[in-house]
Amino acid sequence: MHLRHPLAVLVLALMAGNAAAQSGSPATTGALPTQANRIVGLWSALGLVGPCGAPPTSPINAIVAFHAGGTLSTSDTLPATGGIPNLHGIAGFNTRGPGYGRWSYDPVTQRYGVVFRFNWFVNGFYHGYQQVEREVTLSADGQELSGPINAARYFANGDKYMDFCGEEVSDRI
Repeated sequence: MHLRHPLAVLVLALMAGNAAAQSGSPATTGALPTQANRIVGLWSALGLVGPCGAPPTSPINAIVAFHAGGTLSTSDTLPATGGIPNLHGIAGFNTRGPGYGRWSYDPVTQRYGVVFRFNWFVNGFYHGYQQVEREVTLSADGQELSGPINAARYFANGDKYMDFCGEEVSDRI
C-alpha cells in the first residue's frame, strides 16, 4: 500500500521534468514550464501568401520571436533596400516593417492563436499596415509550427485593400 504514493510522486516528477525540458529552464529562459510556453523561442518562418481565392505567390521569409507571457515580434528577412516590386498591383517597391502582436494557447485543441500586425512602406513612405491572424499547430517534438495564414492589408487611411491567404511553416532556431 505504501508503494502507491512513491510511484505517483515519481510519475508526476517525470511528467514535470518532461514539460520543463520541452519549454526550457525558467532559470535561463524566464518561461514557466507549462504546455503553453512550448512555443516560446525564436523561429524561422517560410511560406507563401496571395490574394484569397488565387494561388499564393508572394514569399514569406521572416524571423519570429514568441515571448513568454503571450507577446511576439517578427522581422521580415527580405532585403530592406529594393523591397518587393509591384506587390499585388501596388506600384513601387514595397517593404514591410517589423511586426508586433500576441499569442495564446488553447489546451483543448492544443493549438496556438497568433495575431500581429506590421507596417507597409512603398518607395520609402508609409502606405498602411497588414493584420495577420493565424491558428498554428506545434509538432510533437516542439521544433516546427505550421498552419494557414489569414491576413488583411489596409491603406494608410484605414480602408481595406485586400484579404490574403496562404500557408506557413516555421522551424525553431
